[in-house]
Amino acid sequence: MVPDMICCLREDGQPVTNVDVREGMKVVFLGMKAPVEWRTPQAAQVFAPVLEKIGYLGPYVPIEKLLAISDKN
Repeated sequence: MVPDMICCLREDGQPVTNVDVREGMKVVFLGMKAPVEWRTPQAAQVFAPVLEKIGYLGPYVPIEKLLAISDKN
């Protein structure tokens, strides 16, 4: 979730793009918070045009909130 970073890695630590992930492949996801300067509504607008082009029109949700939501499910 821009601007936070979510990385997908194979078991051996090599990076994998979402295009290369295959059913049954074992992967690890790492999430990292962006620097505080990039976590403002104003900074999020920098990424808005790119996100709109790929179809994402929703708000920025900080990675720690996404993790809190997934822990409840």
